[in-house]
Amino acid sequence: MRAAEPEGSPGGGLAVAGPGEVEGKELPDAMPEDFPIPAGAVVDYVSEMGYNSSLNFVIDSDFETTTGFYYEQLAARGWEETHRTEGTVEGLEGAEASWERGTFIPEGGPNDPDFAQTKETLTLEVFDREPSGVAVEVFWTDFEILNKDG
Repeated sequence: MRAAEPEGSPGGGLAVAGPGEVEGKELPDAMPEDFPIPAGAVVDYVSEMGYNSSLNFVIDSDFETTTGFYYEQLAARGWEETHRTEGTVEGLEGAEASWERGTFIPEGGPNDPDFAQTKETLTLEVFDREPSGVAVEVFWTDFEILNKDG
């Protein structure tokens, strides 16, 4: 099930940061190599725990441009949006979207040798910040790593 692109989403208002162009904390080693981070982002939190990783960053952008950037960039990289929740809290916009990419057959899957499992899942939260800019939180799980380690 693919969610519709957000209405009014400009999609192309931000450029993808190149290698070494992301400021702040170092990016997680387990992060997908093709995960797009907007140019100008400043990473302020990183966590790696086995097959789960997360990072938070802030960017001088607006909500619509940032959500449009992620819809366009993730879809182009083979991610499929499976769920989206949007809302406003105290006048600030926010959205949480779930994405999946790829499937694989884990060795010794649950009682079925043809058991297919999602390879990667991603939860992306984008929130307006006062007085300006946007905060982004990314949490992803790589189930292929889980099944290799487990």
